[in-house]
Amino acid sequence: MIRTLTRSLPTLRLHARHYTTRHTGPMRYGFVGLGQMGYPMAMNLLRKTAAERNPGTFMIYDVNPLSLSRFMNEAETSVPGANVSVALHPKDLAEKSVCSLSLLF
Repeated sequence: MIRTLTRSLPTLRLHARHYTTRHTGPMRYGFVGLGQMGYPMAMNLLRKTAAERNPGTFMIYDVNPLSLSRFMNEAETSVPGANVSVALHPKDLAEKSVCSLSLLF
């Protein structure tokens, strides 16, 4: 019974996904969600990436405009030379960043 059942099922084909790790130029980071947990994580990532030899760009998005302005003000004062911008929509952030992180609850 089992043999006849398995023979009648179509065979599933697994498709391999190939991701590239080659990226030239400065890294473009995106971070969505600047709440109680996301805000310190994004600030820590910004500090770590700004200290690199070739710092990249950092784009943020949150539904709360107060979190965005607070992050921008703290980034200007505590991380000199950081290239931080605000995305108008999560789609913009995803399209313009190579590595995007989201911390949503």
